[in-house]
Amino acid sequence: MDEANNAGKKLAVCSAATKSSVILCLENLIGIDRFPNLDCFLVGDDVKEKKPDPLIYITAAKRLGVSEKECLVVEDSVTGLQAATKAGMPCVVTYTSSTATQDFSMLLPSILT
Repeated sequence: MDEANNAGKKLAVCSAATKSSVILCLENLIGIDRFPNLDCFLVGDDVKEKKPDPLIYITAAKRLGVSEKECLVVEDSVTGLQAATKAGMPCVVTYTSSTATQDFSMLLPSILT
C-alpha cells in the first residue's frame, strides 16, 4: 500500500462487508494512520448490487477518475474475482483462511482469454 501510494497510484477499498467490520479489519491490517491514504472507500451498503455484480468496482473507478482497465483488483474470494472480471479489471487473487478452499479454477478460462 505504501509503495503504491508513494508512486502516486490511487487506492480504493471495495468490500461487500459492513462498514464497521471493514474498518475494524483495516485498523488491524494497515493501521488507522493509513486511512487518509485511501482515495476511495466503498462497502456493500454503498451500492445497490453486491458482488459478484461489478457495480462496486465500476463505482470506485468512476470516483477515482480512472477507466476500469487502469485498475488492478486484489481479491480473496470467488465472488470478488467474478465482480472484477465482469468490470473488465485485471485481478490478483490472495488467499485468506476463510477463502483458501474456494475453487478459483472455474474462472481461469475467462481470465486468460
